[in-house]
Amino acid sequence: MPRYRLDKNTRELVEITEAAKVQKSPQVWRDIPEYQSPLGNWTVDGRAQRREELKRYGCREIDPSEKSQIDRITETGRKMRGEK
Repeated sequence: MPRYRLDKNTRELVEITEAAKVQKSPQVWRDIPEYQSPLGNWTVDGRAQRREELKRYGCREIDPSEKSQIDRITETGRKMRGEK
């Protein structure tokens, strides 16, 4: 079903195309909050330090599609160690 928007100049309804849905303005992301590194006993403060830490230790972020697999592995490890 087509969607429409009001054109400010002509005051007519104009069909919204897929190309028009793409946001063309720049986006600003706030920095990530400080957190304790799981790789060592230090604090990571910001995206730059996070990228540096991942690169230094050969790590990568988990893709959302991998989350269920990681949860199963983590749960299996807890069961093997006798944790809840």
